[in-house]
Amino acid sequence: MRQRLSPRDPHLSPLHTVEGGYLLSVPPASVDAEVFNQFAAQGRIARENCDYHNAARMFENALSLWRGDALLAMRHVDALSAWADRLDEERRAVTEDLFDVRLALGHHHEIVGGLAQWARRHPLRERPHRQLMLALHRSGRTHDASASYQRLRRTLVDRLGTEPSPDTQALHQRILTGDDLPSTHVRLRAAHRPPCDSSH
Repeated sequence: MRQRLSPRDPHLSPLHTVEGGYLLSVPPASVDAEVFNQFAAQGRIARENCDYHNAARMFENALSLWRGDALLAMRHVDALSAWADRLDEERRAVTEDLFDVRLALGHHHEIVGGLAQWARRHPLRERPHRQLMLALHRSGRTHDASASYQRLRRTLVDRLGTEPSPDTQALHQRILTGDDLPSTHVRLRAAHRPPCDSSH
């Protein structure tokens, strides 16, 4: 194993003998999960600073590390299963963070299809449904945005016995009354940044 991990010099292998077994010791930068978390954190800092282009790049870098669900073959191990669930949830959150910054950049036309697919995959997650409603509305499809809200409401009532959250209901009302309008532009890297557009 040491030969395979460090073919040039097995003595430099990250596999070490310890009392009771073996220890695989690698730097954090060699672990995809750690790199993913770093990119996600950098993306969120950029988003808070209204630097949406950089935020999008960081989120895309984070998501590019994924190849399917986390630790799919190890879910039977309780400790690893819990960790994998956390990783999968964080992946979903970063995917939705990316949709947020792309909405802030005015890419509503481009992401409608991806958002619709994501919302279908996660019928009980309200955040992507709110994002889809907003993208549809900003694309001039207010009727479809309202229909999307009604589908979400029926799903929540039928499956959970609950109404959409106040945030989702408030967005639907804003869309119906025409209060939500696309931002004309996004100023990035300004010396004195204005507050981020909170409409999304």
